[in-house]
Order: sequence, then structure tokens, then C-alpha cells
Amino acid sequence: MRELGERLSADQKQALEGAIKNVREKLNGNDADAIKQATDDLQNQFQNISAELYKQAASQGGGAQTGGGAAEPKAGGATPGQSGENVVDADFEVVDDDKKKS
Repeated sequence: MRELGERLSADQKQALEGAIKNVREKLNGNDADAIKQATDDLQNQFQNISAELYKQAASQGGGAQTGGGAAEPKAGGATPGQSGENVVDADFEVVDDDKKKS
């Protein structure tokens, strides 16, 4: 939560802190079902926040797919494999030394 603190709204922080507190309280008890329910609630809360942050990043154009992938042309206009170098596309075969001797 420390890493996301700046990007979370006050309501999101409060809800997440409440879910964390609930899990900690349930862990002090012996009711496995209550612990599981509190843990599930925390996971759901975090997933909802993560989805919201993902939507915000996508709407701002900061998605993981942006920023110049390998398939995009380079600044000079050359595409991968067209950098002016002599590139040879070749097949090869691995030869096992033990099989060569027989």
C-alpha cells in the first residue's frame, strides 16, 4: 500500500486499511472461515483498486504497451532487420559427436 499511496483516493485507502485491519483481527482468532472470508474481502478490495489504477493508467496513455516496442520502426525509418547490415537467414543442424563416430 505504501507504493500505491499517492495514487489512491482517501476512500480507497480507508477501505483497504479497513480490510487489512479486519484480516489481522481475524488472524488472532481460531475461526478458519472468518479468516478466509476476511482474506477474500481483502483480495477483492485490492483487485478493485488495481483495476481502477489500470484504467487510469490506460486513459493517460501510460499503459505497458506504449513506449516503442520492438516491432515499431526506429527513428531513422528502418524497421528491425533493415539496419543496412548484411544479415543472413540460415538453417542449421546440431550434430551429435557420438553419432558421428558410428
